[in-house]
Amino acid sequence: METATYRLNEYRIIEHVNGLLEWETHYGFGAQQHGTCFIYNDILIIGPCSHEEVGYLKGEFLDRIEKLPFWNKTESYCLLRAIRRCLRATP
Repeated sequence: METATYRLNEYRIIEHVNGLLEWETHYGFGAQQHGTCFIYNDILIIGPCSHEEVGYLKGEFLDRIEKLPFWNKTESYCLLRAIRRCLRATP
């Protein structure tokens, strides 16, 4: 399956030809987390972690994504868990 990869701060965003968006980031000591994300209006919503695996050390991971083009398909991004907190706080 063809993909395009981008960097967004410390995230690697993977865009598949079928439109599926996934993210990957460094976690802990030599581990990586993965999950899905989606676009709502002009915001990239980064969903929860779906799995972890052994990966690179943080410096190695950041060096690898530094070479990727910057994510520019949305104006903003946020974590889904942050949106949930805001919605629960409303009366």
